[in-house]
Amino acid sequence: MIFKDIKPDLIYVELQSVIKDLINTIDASEVETTDKEIAKFSRNILNELDANIASELDKLKVNSEWNTFTVAFYGETNAGKSTIIETLRILLLEPQKVSSQKKFNELVTSLNIDSASFEKIKKEIVELKDNKTILEQSLNSVKDKSNEQLSNLKNELATLSKTIESKLAAFNIFQKMWHFFSKLPEEAQLVTKQEQFENTKLILDENVAQVESEVTENDERYNAACLQLDHMQGELEKLVPYADGAIIGDGRSDYTLDSQSYSMQGDESTFTVLDVPGIEGKEEKVRESIWSAVHKAHAVFYVTSKAAPPQTGDDKNKGTLEKIKEHLGDQTEVYSIYNKRITNPLQLQKSQLVSDSELASLAELDTKMTEQLGENYQGTKSLCGLVGYLAAANCLVAGSADHKRKEKFLKDNNEQYLLDYCGFTELKQFLVCDLIKDHKVKIIKANFNKANQVLKGVCGSITALRDEKFEPLHNKLNQEIGSASGQLDIALSSLKSRLLASVGTSVDKFKSSVRKSVYSEIENNISNDDFKYELKSSISRAQSQFDDSLPEAINIQLNEFGKEVNFIVERFQKHAGELLDAYSSFETNVIASNFSISVDIDKGFNVAGIIGSVVGAVALAFSGVGIAALAIGAVGVVISFAKSIGSLFNSSYKMSQQKKTTDDNIYKIAGELESTAKTNIDEAFKELEENIDTIKFSLKTPIEHTALINKILSISIENLYKTSRQLDKEL
Repeated sequence: MIFKDIKPDLIYVELQSVIKDLINTIDASEVETTDKEIAKFSRNILNELDANIASELDKLKVNSEWNTFTVAFYGETNAGKSTIIETLRILLLEPQKVSSQKKFNELVTSLNIDSASFEKIKKEIVELKDNKTILEQSLNSVKDKSNEQLSNLKNELATLSKTIESKLAAFNIFQKMWHFFSKLPEEAQLVTKQEQFENTKLILDENVAQVESEVTENDERYNAACLQLDHMQGELEKLVPYADGAIIGDGRSDYTLDSQSYSMQGDESTFTVLDVPGIEGKEEKVRESIWSAVHKAHAVFYVTSKAAPPQTGDDKNKGTLEKIKEHLGDQTEVYSIYNKRITNPLQLQKSQLVSDSELASLAELDTKMTEQLGENYQGTKSLCGLVGYLAAANCLVAGSADHKRKEKFLKDNNEQYLLDYCGFTELKQFLVCDLIKDHKVKIIKANFNKANQVLKGVCGSITALRDEKFEPLHNKLNQEIGSASGQLDIALSSLKSRLLASVGTSVDKFKSSVRKSVYSEIENNISNDDFKYELKSSISRAQSQFDDSLPEAINIQLNEFGKEVNFIVERFQKHAGELLDAYSSFETNVIASNFSISVDIDKGFNVAGIIGSVVGAVALAFSGVGIAALAIGAVGVVISFAKSIGSLFNSSYKMSQQKKTTDDNIYKIAGELESTAKTNIDEAFKELEENIDTIKFSLKTPIEHTALINKILSISIENLYKTSRQLDKEL
C-alpha cells in the first residue's frame, strides 16, 4: 500500500482496510486447529484487535483537522493557558476579540462613562466621607463651646440671684420699704446678665445651626455621589461581557471545562488556537474534551507555572508526566511554556525574565520531556502571562481588579516594553511566522503520525500481552509438562524394576519350596523312584503356588503404578489450572478485560481408562496359562543319575545325587521362569510405554494452544509494525 498516493483525509479508511486484510490473512492461514475452543479464542483476539484499531482510527477521523493548522495550549490547571491565549487574541486581532472590543468601546461611548469620571466620583466620595468626619468634629466642638459659655452665664445668673436673695432676707422693715423705691445694684446686674445670656444663646444656636447645615449638605452630596457611583457601576456591568479577560479563570479549579477555539491570522494563513481544559482538575469532567483537542491539534504548547520537571504519579494516581506521555505521545511538535508568575512591578527591575536557577530547572524539564516525547519535543519558551495580558489589554472595566493592576504595572513602564520583557513579542512572531510555515505539510505529517501511533500503540499492547501473559504462561506450562513427563518416566522405570523384583521373589519362593520339600524327603533315604515322584509332585505344587502368587504381586505393583500416574497427572492438572487462573485475567489497550483466557487443556482426558488398559495389558501377560506351567512345559523335568555301583550300596552318595538332580532341575526351571516372565514384561511394556506416551501427549495440549496464540500474536505484531514502518517511511 502506498499511503502517499491516497487523499490525506482517507488515511483512516485505508488503514482500516489494510489492517482488516492483514487480520483476515492471519485468520485464514494460521488459525488451523481441531480444537474449537482455541480456534474461537484466537479468532476473538484477532476480531478484538480489528475492532480496537477501527475504533481508535474512527476517533481520529472524527477529531481530525485537515484544512487549518491547529495549536493546542495544554497543561496544568491554573497554569495560565487562558491568560496567554487572551493576550494573543488581543495582539493578533482575533475576530471574536475584535468584535467584543468594538462592542465594549461602543458601550463606553453610549454610556458616557470613562475611567476619569469614574475615578473622579470615587475620589469625591472619599473626600466627602473624610469631610463629613471633619464637619462632625467641628459640630461637636461648636456645641461643646456653646454649652460651656451658656453654662458659665447660667452660673453667673445663679450667683447674682442668691446674692440678691441673701441681702433681701437681711433687710429690716424700713430697708424693705426703701427697696421698693430703690433696687439693689445686683438686681440691675441680673437684668443685664439675663439679656447677655439670651443674646449669647441666640448667637451660639446660630453657629451650631450653621455647622449642622454644613454636615447635612455634605451628607446629601455624599449620598448623591454614592448613588451616582452605584449607577455608574451598574452601567459598567454592561461592559463586563465584552471586556478583555473574560476567558481567564478566576482561580477556581476546572474553570475551563470545554475546549475553546480561536481563529488567528498568520503571515501565510490563518491558524486555530485551542484552549484545553486543565489536566489536574476533575479529569472525569474534561477527559473527552482534552482528547478531542489534542487529537485535533498539529502542534501543542504544554503550559506550566513551575520551573521544574512535571511530577510523576504513584500506584493510585497518574502524575503530570504520565498524562503528558498519554495525551501527547502521538504529537509531532510539542513545546513547553514556562509561565512565570509576577504580581509586583518591582520584579520587573531584573535584567531578564527568567533567573539562572530557573533556567537550570527548565533544562531538567526539557530533559524529562524529551525522554517522554523523543525528537518531537522542541524545547521551552518563557513568558509572564499576567503582565503581558495587562500590557496588551485595552478594554478593561473602570475600577476592576485588572484595571487597577494595569495602572500599577504601567506606572513606570510602557506597554511595548512589558510585552517585550514578558516574551509575547517573540511568541507572537514565532506563531505567525515560524510555527505555521509549511503548514499543509505539517498538517498531513501530524495526522498521519497520529494514525501511525495507533498502530504502534496496538503493537505495544499486543507485545505486552504476548510477553507478559502468553509467553510466560507457555514457558511455565512447558516446565510443568517437562516435570510431569519426567515423573512419568521415573514411575515407568520404577514399575519395571518392581515387576522384575516381584518375579525374582516369586522364583526364589518356587526354588525354596521345591528344595525344602524334596530335600526333606531325601533325608528319609527314599528310593530313586520315590525321589522322582516327590520331585515332580513338589514342582507341581510350587508351580501352582507360583502361578497364583505372581499375578497377585504383579497386580499390587500395577495398582500402585496406576495410583502414581494418576497422582502425577492430577498434580499437573492442578498446577496447570493454577497457572491458567493466574494468567486468565488481563487487560490491555487492545483486548478487553472481560476477554479471559479459556485455553482448555483437556483436563478431562481419560487417564483412568488409559491406566486401566495399561494394567490390563500387563496383568494379561501373567494370567491364563501360568508362567510356571509354560516354563516347566518348555524345559521338562529331567531326572538322570550317574551310573555308579556306589549308588546301590552308599545311601549318602545316593542322597547327594538326588539333591544334585533336584538343584539342577530347580535352577533350570527358575532360569526359564525368569526368562519367560521378563519376556512377558517386556512385551507388555511396549503397550505400557505407548499408553504413557499417550498421556504425555495429552499433557501437551495447553502448550500447543499457547504456542498457537503466541504465533498469532507475533505475526500480528510483525505485520502491524511492517505497516507502521511503511507509514513512517512515507512521512
